[in-house]
Amino acid sequence: MNSKTNHIKVDYLIIGAGLAGLTLKHFLKNENTVILDPSAGAYKVGESFIPETFHHPEMQGLLRGIKRLPSYSNKVGSTFVSESSVASFPLPIEGQEYSLHVSRSELETYMQRYWKVLVRKERVQRIDFDTMTVYSDTGTYSVAKQIIDCSGPSMVIARALNETIAT
Repeated sequence: MNSKTNHIKVDYLIIGAGLAGLTLKHFLKNENTVILDPSAGAYKVGESFIPETFHHPEMQGLLRGIKRLPSYSNKVGSTFVSESSVASFPLPIEGQEYSLHVSRSELETYMQRYWKVLVRKERVQRIDFDTMTVYSDTGTYSVAKQIIDCSGPSMVIARALNETIAT
């Protein structure tokens, strides 16, 4: 880690620029919030969204642009397949306008542009919870309010606290 890195003071620091991190940054409405993600738009599990994801009016504002993305398609239900059975669940017609399949990387890139969210391409190296300081590979952040882990399976904070569960 470079000892001459900038020391930046922020209110909130969000780890992970996926759907959760980008949406949280937007809804916080706090200009002194930073999102760190070393590989925003990288492969993520799940590219199908339930209607509830887009019910909020601010989320609905995304839909027109999302429907123009190359990977977009309508979603009218879900099918689950196991070794011994198949189950299909159609969506009610009134929820279908909010249901969709779309590439997560396309969706997240669009959300960044639409909401004008800056994502810093940095990897968290260490977190000092006593001083609320986050050290990345290129910077140091003093966090006044909260460090929020939206890194999904990476579980950055759980790993820092040594609280991950081996499976």
